[in-house]
Amino acid sequence: MIKRLMVVMMVVLVAGLFVVGCGSSSPSGSTASWTVQTSRSTAQLNEVFFYDSSNGWIAANGNLILKTTNEGTTWTTYEVAASNPYDERAIYFLSSMEGYIAGGAGRIYKTSNGGPNWTNDAAGSPSDIFYGLVFANSTNGCAVGNDGIYVYGGSSWAVVSSVSISEILYGVTYNTSSTRYYIVGADGKIMYSNAGPDTATWTDQTSPTSEALKDITFPTTTTGWIVGDNGLILKTVNSGTTWSTVTSGVSVNLRGVSFSTSLEGWVVGNSGTILHTTDGGTNWNAQTSGTSEDLIDVFALSGQSKAWAVGTTGTILKYE
Repeated sequence: MIKRLMVVMMVVLVAGLFVVGCGSSSPSGSTASWTVQTSRSTAQLNEVFFYDSSNGWIAANGNLILKTTNEGTTWTTYEVAASNPYDERAIYFLSSMEGYIAGGAGRIYKTSNGGPNWTNDAAGSPSDIFYGLVFANSTNGCAVGNDGIYVYGGSSWAVVSSVSISEILYGVTYNTSSTRYYIVGADGKIMYSNAGPDTATWTDQTSPTSEALKDITFPTTTTGWIVGDNGLILKTVNSGTTWSTVTSGVSVNLRGVSFSTSLEGWVVGNSGTILHTTDGGTNWNAQTSGTSEDLIDVFALSGQSKAWAVGTTGTILKYE
């Protein structure tokens, strides 16, 4: 009886060690992974933004916006404007109610009720396409596209005419700590502003590439990341004074980058590509996305190991 009890105890102990050894290091103890969320749309989804852990929005082709109030368990689709047949490509929210969306025909729309209703807030030329949009606060914003830089000073949008830009601009971010705007675009274009942006001096940064640069983020004051075509990842540790190439291990076009902390971040790209780092980008490891669709954007929730990715044919993925 004693021997049998000892055998049972040994089995339980070994089983327990096995469970501990195979479990995730996440607080929940479960293995984090990417899962598909139902969009009920076949439109191309271009950018995803979450104001908090519950409220999120997606800018989509066909004049559409998708909204969730439950982390993406369900998504509701709205038409931005009946008179606007253009694609929506960039989105940003300042609160759960106040947000902006931008896309074709130089139009930027604003909502004050969380997304069901939108009003036209700006109009560039009919040929303008906005690809990036960000705000420092409610009176200070920046949008970029194929016609340069537009800035918001609290009441209206205006094109920046003080700088001549021939490249298409794809991405813009605001570094809260350094109070700088950073912009990336075609032909390896990297720029930053030292204020504003409406009162800014825009300065080119030295780029080590001529590849098209699609997205940029700064998880800390001095450390920033850029992704681009042909598997390109760039990193700076000195606020962009110098940028260096980081090995990605892939050759597909990379479209989006986002960090939840200074150490954990994700990169997404064509053919369902997702790369993940937990050591501040020293190593990037491929994750299983479960899709072959092109992934266009990723958003990581600050301070949490949780992220969303969106792409072609209505693809929405969630990581947790």
